[in-house]
Amino acid sequence: MIADLDINIGRRLRVSRDGRGLSARVAARLLGCSYQWLGELERGKRKASIAWLMRLGDLYGVSIDWIVRGDRGK
Repeated sequence: MIADLDINIGRRLRVSRDGRGLSARVAARLLGCSYQWLGELERGKRKASIAWLMRLGDLYGVSIDWIVRGDRGK
């Protein structure tokens, strides 16, 4: 169950990054992390803190609810 959540979060992060037209390398540079870490996060192999999810959401223009639950708002 937790692994599925990580994979779903990773997929939503990838969709959000792609929607902004950013490569993993460019996004990583803007975030101050390695593109390898970002790629592992997108594949569900890594976990991110709330602070990182907030930074990712800010960069991609999406909410934490969207990243974590796929909820675009009511």
